[in-house]
Amino acid sequence: MHKFLKTQIILFFFLVSYVSTVYAYKSWPKHPQGLDKKAYLKEYSKAVSIGIETPGSSGSGVIIGRKKNQYLFITARHVAQSQPSKNEEYWIYSVTDERNKIKVKKFIYPKEFEGYDLALGVFESDTKFPVAYILKKLNYKPDFDFCSIRNIDIFNDGYQGYLECDNEWQILGKPIIGGVSLPTKALNIPIFRTSSLKMLTRAKGNQQGYEAVYEASSTVPGMSGGGVFGQRSCGGLTVPEKIIEYYDDGINGKMPIEREKKTIEFTGFYGGIFAIHGMSEEYSNTSSRSGVGLGIPLDLFSNYFNKISKEYGILKYSSSSFFNC
Repeated sequence: MHKFLKTQIILFFFLVSYVSTVYAYKSWPKHPQGLDKKAYLKEYSKAVSIGIETPGSSGSGVIIGRKKNQYLFITARHVAQSQPSKNEEYWIYSVTDERNKIKVKKFIYPKEFEGYDLALGVFESDTKFPVAYILKKLNYKPDFDFCSIRNIDIFNDGYQGYLECDNEWQILGKPIIGGVSLPTKALNIPIFRTSSLKMLTRAKGNQQGYEAVYEASSTVPGMSGGGVFGQRSCGGLTVPEKIIEYYDDGINGKMPIEREKKTIEFTGFYGGIFAIHGMSEEYSNTSSRSGVGLGIPLDLFSNYFNKISKEYGILKYSSSSFFNC
C-alpha cells in the first residue's frame, strides 16, 4: 500500500514538472478575432528579442532555444566579433526587462555559418524567457502553393478580414523588423523599435547570405542582429453543428429533419522569425541609404537547426511554441 502511494506521489510530481515545463512556452493567449495584426506581431517580436551590449558597440538578437536554464540566441556575426572574456564582456537583456542584464556565456560559430554574417550565443538564467519559433519552409509537394492551399478547410484561418499573402516567404500580412536602437542625440537611451516591411525579392547567393531584400520604413544602428518576423494561420477548426430543417413531403405537411452543418471557426495566428536583419543598402558614391534593408533567411539552415534542436531546446513545431495554436 505504501509502495503504491509512493509511486502515485512520484507520478504526480512528474506530471506537475512536465506541465510547468511545457506551459512555460505557452504564455501567450490565442490571437483573438478582431485584434490588430500589427499590434500582435509587435508584441511577439518584443517578447523574444534581446539587446546585446558589446565592448565596442551594441546590437540585437532573438532567443530561439531553451534547455533548462540555458538559452540560445541568434544574432549577426558582426555584432558578436569575439568570445566573451574578462577584458571583453558581452551582456544581453530582455527588452521587456532592460534592468536585468545577463552575461553572455559564449558565442558559437558553426561551420554551417561559414561565409554568413550569423552567430549563435548562449546565456544562463533562471528567468523563463519566451522562445521564438523559426518559420520553416513548408514543402508538401513540388508545386506547393502556400497562398492557394491555405484556402482549403485544413488551412483556412476562418478569419473574414483581408490579409496579404506572400508565397516566397510563406507569411500572412506584413512582416516587421524588431531590434534595439543605439542612443542618438535626441534619444540618449537605447529603445526597442519595430519597422514594417515590404518584401521585395530574394537575391539568392548574395554576399554573406543577405538574400532577403525588403523596403523598411525605418531601420537604425543597433537593430543589426534583430529578427525579421512574420505570421501564419493556425489552421481552421471545423465545428460540427446540428440543425433542424423542415420540408413538406406533400402528404403529412412540414416534417422536421436533422442534419449536420460544419463551419470553420477562427483559431488565430502564430508568429515566428524567418530572417536576421543586418544590413542597409548604401550608395557607394554618397554613402546615403536607399531605404532597402537586407536579412539572412533562416531556411538556409533548417537542417542545422533540426540537428541541434534537442541539445539547445529549439522549438520544432508551432504547436510547441509559446504562442500555442
